[in-house]
Amino acid sequence: MMKRTLTLLMSLALVAVFLLVLSACSDDSGGTTAPCETHEYINDVCTRCGQVAPSPFRFSLNTDRRSYTLFSVIEPARYMEVPSTYRGLPVVAVGADAFRDLTELGAVRLPETVESIGAGAFRGCTSLQNVWLSDSVTSVGKDAFAGCKALVIYCEADGAGEGWHAAWNSSDCPVVWSTVREIHLLTHHPGTPATCTESGVADTWSCELCDKVFGDARATAEMTDSFLPAFGHTMRFVEAVEPTCTEQGNVAHWHCASCKLRFADEAGTETVEDAVIPALGHELTYVDAAAPTCTEAGNVEHWHCDTCGKNYADKGATSEIADVILSALGHDLTYVAAAAPTCTEAGNVEHWHCDTCGKNY
Repeated sequence: MMKRTLTLLMSLALVAVFLLVLSACSDDSGGTTAPCETHEYINDVCTRCGQVAPSPFRFSLNTDRRSYTLFSVIEPARYMEVPSTYRGLPVVAVGADAFRDLTELGAVRLPETVESIGAGAFRGCTSLQNVWLSDSVTSVGKDAFAGCKALVIYCEADGAGEGWHAAWNSSDCPVVWSTVREIHLLTHHPGTPATCTESGVADTWSCELCDKVFGDARATAEMTDSFLPAFGHTMRFVEAVEPTCTEQGNVAHWHCASCKLRFADEAGTETVEDAVIPALGHELTYVDAAAPTCTEAGNVEHWHCDTCGKNYADKGATSEIADVILSALGHDLTYVAAAAPTCTEAGNVEHWHCDTCGKNY
């Protein structure tokens, strides 16, 4: 009986010690700081309390029991850096769908220990800007980056290896090969274009990780000055053109090919609000048809414009008539010999008779 009682007391004592250690290395629900304020981690495990170091990722031990696979994300962030080791063992793979649909993810750094990226690992990461794959990556699954519409992939290798699925880059994200790439997380700052007379500011992309500023969305050209100077007018002199009935004219002016403005002087100090002179429009007079005679020309029915001198078949001046004149017909003469008159019949002198107009010559 005494032995059983001692065994029970020792068990209770061990439980009490365990609870004391556990409470010393964790915060209570009220948020007060526990006695174990500083953990001493070795291989991601606290040597004082045995607590595993906090991580935004979840890892699974591989069957070889010598490496880990990252299989999911617990706490997504705009920038995430995958550790090269977990609990003292290398992280060698990113599992299928591990980062899937993390739309806030902007950039991720994978360690050189990673050899495999699973199918759909980054599918649907619509804000992901760049990923760098070291030449240690020998396997990439199908649709690994599907739907990553903002992504540029930088690969240290010369090309896709045999273990890379044929559809690993099914969304045709831009790929830059043979590149050791610094990871950037960029924010676009729209600029203001310069004009002929005013300076502007170029579009820039700033990196949240390194504080560098770039002139392009791929961070290929670092920028130190975004100032854009005014570029001045590109002038061309335009001669004055008189308007016609159907076509507009213009006053003499200077035209800038850059800003499209018109000016009264080459220096561009005085703008011309409207250089166009409207078309005059026709002044039409109706002309009735006139038949030609043997000696005088005639004309077809038409409308005549007193401004431009052209002739039209209609009052709307839609159908121009090139020639309204009908040529004179000319006489159709027959010779008539002289005939002496008699007691009962008249005679005639010698003459020529026109059968068209009836006149004699």
